[in-house]
Amino acid sequence: MQIFNIKPLVNALKAGIFTACIGAVMLLGCTEEVKVGSNGTGMASPVDDVGLEAGLRGLAPTQIGGVSTDDSAAAISINSQIFTASSNLRLGMQVNAVGVPATGAGTTAKLTQLVAQSAVRGPVQKVDAALNEITVLNRAYRIDFNTILSGVDRISNVARGNYVEIFSLPAAPQSAELATRVARISTSFNPATDAVEVLGRITTLGATGFALPSVQVNSVVAATAIPMPGVPQTTAPTPTPLGASVLVCVVGTLNAAGSVDATQIITALEPARTLNADVQLEGLVQEISGNPITRLKVANTSIDVSRITTETLHAV
Repeated sequence: MQIFNIKPLVNALKAGIFTACIGAVMLLGCTEEVKVGSNGTGMASPVDDVGLEAGLRGLAPTQIGGVSTDDSAAAISINSQIFTASSNLRLGMQVNAVGVPATGAGTTAKLTQLVAQSAVRGPVQKVDAALNEITVLNRAYRIDFNTILSGVDRISNVARGNYVEIFSLPAAPQSAELATRVARISTSFNPATDAVEVLGRITTLGATGFALPSVQVNSVVAATAIPMPGVPQTTAPTPTPLGASVLVCVVGTLNAAGSVDATQIITALEPARTLNADVQLEGLVQEISGNPITRLKVANTSIDVSRITTETLHAV
């Protein structure tokens, strides 16, 4: 797999351009957590509004990827729970946010909505010291020197059977995802009392459930949708119909066969962006089309390279 750089700070963009860049950066540390990986990013100058999708690199002010934001008026959702203060955010969380351009005091965007959603919550099935990877619900997560650790001081102390929550970057198919935050909830997982959660896009849908990239979900419960934070609603939000490629968060119990018996299926997890929003994406290149390259896919978003007018795309 190749990793590509698109240099940050695009100076002239057409409406509807998505800008991606991938590189290496250091996450900011904090006293209660250990910094052990993530990666880098760039932000185009705002057009009409701003969309951000990247890892938290700093708090107070909140830094999403390489962008300093003002979240004082933002409505915040973390793992489908609505919060009123950014003090609940933690370094290494992967967030999806929208806002408006801001100037002054080094702030690029004033956020209106921020959604943070972990990739998985469940028991560690395997620890691979040679590859520096841990496996949860059949999905491998790679740990690097910038991954934020919470509840454990080093990755070598994570063991099979630990109950963990992981935030991660999307990865290319069949590749380990890069963990940006690993939090050990407890040293042992009890399937009778501990819930599992998994975020993913549906690959196949059947009469009794559906498949995510790493795990089978058994379900007779209906999909639900949480209110987007900060959006007044007088009735319950309409869930997205389940189908291929639909993003869902599944909450449930882990059965003896290793599949998940769903108790809740949550959809509509992504804030809506306008077509001419500047968007920051952070992650490994998942797909490449054309030679020379015409399209690529980063963080589950397809990018038309021809519409990035002032940047040079090159392999590293």
